Amino acid sequence: MADSWKPNDEQKNGVISRTIEFITDEADELMQELDCPPSYIASILRAIADNLEDGQRDMHLEEDSKLDFYA
Repeated sequence: MADSWKPNDEQKNGVISRTIEFITDEADELMQELDCPPSYIASILRAIADNLEDGQRDMHLEEDSKLDFYA
């Protein structure tokens, strides 16, 4: 997808807004369940974003040392 792509107002006010709310709610629930700091959840979200930007659909977050899943 080109960097020049921009969502229209209907997309921003509809599906994008709903998705952001959903992801935020899920992140909050995960933070509560894990009893972890917000920075840990932010690291997970950054890893997801990095993989999306790199075009990687098959994520292996358990291999991401920044997240210390098994530490």
